[in-house]
Amino acid sequence: MSYAAINDVTRGIRMLLRSQLVRVSSSAVVSLLPPGDALPQVSGVNLYLYRVSESPSTKNRPWPGDRTTPPSDHPALGLQLHYLLTPLGTAPDDVSFGEGDDAHTMLGLAMLTLQEHPVLNDAHLPALPAVGSLNATPGFDADAVLPDYLLNSYEKIKIMLSPAGVEELSKIWATINQPYRLSVAYEISLVEITPTPPPPVQGGIVQRVGLDVILLQAPRLDSIDPAAGALVHVDNTGVLRTNSIVINGGGFSSPEATPIVTVGGQPVSVQPSSPPAVSSLIASLPTDLEAGPQADVRVSLYGRASAPLAFIVTPWLSAMTPVRSALAPNQQMIPRASVSPRHHREFVSTVSEPLPG
Repeated sequence: MSYAAINDVTRGIRMLLRSQLVRVSSSAVVSLLPPGDALPQVSGVNLYLYRVSESPSTKNRPWPGDRTTPPSDHPALGLQLHYLLTPLGTAPDDVSFGEGDDAHTMLGLAMLTLQEHPVLNDAHLPALPAVGSLNATPGFDADAVLPDYLLNSYEKIKIMLSPAGVEELSKIWATINQPYRLSVAYEISLVEITPTPPPPVQGGIVQRVGLDVILLQAPRLDSIDPAAGALVHVDNTGVLRTNSIVINGGGFSSPEATPIVTVGGQPVSVQPSSPPAVSSLIASLPTDLEAGPQADVRVSLYGRASAPLAFIVTPWLSAMTPVRSALAPNQQMIPRASVSPRHHREFVSTVSEPLPG
């Protein structure tokens, strides 16, 4: 049901009552005025909604949906509507003692109508000719009067006479500062205001049907070319340049990720290729290493690292030991191993200067 459920239920009960009251009086009305207003001096009844309360039976219960709408995780707002039914009529003639109050006739017929048709959804009354007239009166067909969301609901609109006493009814009239007037109370349930459905999702247009499978396996290293060598070299202009290695293997390419190469635990740059290489990579060597002369080379993709291959750094300076002899101005240091590019300049400086003292 929508937010218009209260209005649609009031409209349906009003049309049901009028369809029966006009059988007795063709000018009968069913007004919806507050009791504090001046009620019309005509035959009929006044139907006034004086209270709306929440139904405890549906509170915090997920809405089960209806015959056309799927259920929702949000609860519906279940309501009970309380109406005050007041009879209307012309003032009785005090001279004619043989006549009663026309308002009482309207009240009796209205209560009989609600008693015989306690479920608004199931009321189907045909049109009948009015008393003393050839004009047909409108009937009431719930399928034609009620909106679809009331007809498709699992909860039907039930009409019950409320056991409100004179004291409770008197409080209602006293609240609006009007003298008490004959009236009866009715309770209508269950009226549900359902959750707002989510907006429809506009799906994209399918351009291609297929499935691309990407195996998230670690890259595989087969060989390194060269497997040994210096980290850097000096070009023709005397500038120190890094050397490169070619890593051969598989699983280096992916449309959404770039392989990461590390030498001795240090990330190094990878020379780009177009299209991306699948079985080989060209990586620049670092200018220095924390340890050596053997450095592990790894390739990582999607967080998965390959098994390492060793690159041997040569030359490599591991230590220096002085020649144990008498001190002399031309005393020199003799290296135990070849000099690595990292210590080349320091080593040249050391061996070209005499030892102190």
